[in-house]
Amino acid sequence: MPLTVNTFVSDGSVLLAFDMPQPDSTFAGFAIQCTPKGGEPYYLLNRLNFTNGVSKGTTPDKRVWTTSDKAPFQKYYWLHFPPEANGTKQFDYKVTAMYFQKGFGLKAGDSGHASVDLSEFASRFTKFTPGFTRGYLSSQAYATGFHNAAIRPAKKSIDFSTQPFEKQYEWLGYSARKLVFDFLNECLHDKSIQVDLFAYDLDEPDFIKGIVQLGKEKRLRAFLDDARSTPSPAPWKSWPRKRSWGLPVRTTSSPGTSVALPTTK
Repeated sequence: MPLTVNTFVSDGSVLLAFDMPQPDSTFAGFAIQCTPKGGEPYYLLNRLNFTNGVSKGTTPDKRVWTTSDKAPFQKYYWLHFPPEANGTKQFDYKVTAMYFQKGFGLKAGDSGHASVDLSEFASRFTKFTPGFTRGYLSSQAYATGFHNAAIRPAKKSIDFSTQPFEKQYEWLGYSARKLVFDFLNECLHDKSIQVDLFAYDLDEPDFIKGIVQLGKEKRLRAFLDDARSTPSPAPWKSWPRKRSWGLPVRTTSSPGTSVALPTTK
């Protein structure tokens, strides 16, 4: 039985799973080559290799990326997040079993191929559109891509300009953020829509501007979380009382929740 490659597509990512006969003791792992549609092929990179050790004392600047034809992945699966996924949706993968040679170096064995179309993920669903965030602020991927840059000004506020942070928000929020703002914009443009909102830790300036506009048009009913576990000071706790949005509101409260409703007065 030759090496086979199975693929499982998600939102902007693909899980590659490999199957092959039991290898001998010279088996070193798998090299994975990716070819975006219309682009050049490249090998996926491995953070581990056969020459550079990694320990808790290894600093980020000393970590070396190595192409997987020289540092094969020693797993029978790999999850790939193509960096081109925002624009390109079709990818071809070639997975090759790599073996140690006598003396030094690696040699290629059998290969398997698979093609994916990331756009097929969303098309599976007819009743809703799924969306996911892309990564975590504390992830190695964020550190590599953005050098652990801040995502908001040092001084907390709810009306700062998000323009300097837009690329980070786009990467972190990925399709989930896009869906949220697409929905908000649809509500803003369709004057027949009334919105009920339950918000937790609401501090995104662009989103707040949108719901403020809905409130001014008397098309919003907002339930704002006021849990005791929320760190203090929390600016949103005082929004309804201060009427900082310029909206006439009445407030009620129950344990853990503040309710702000636009009034007709």
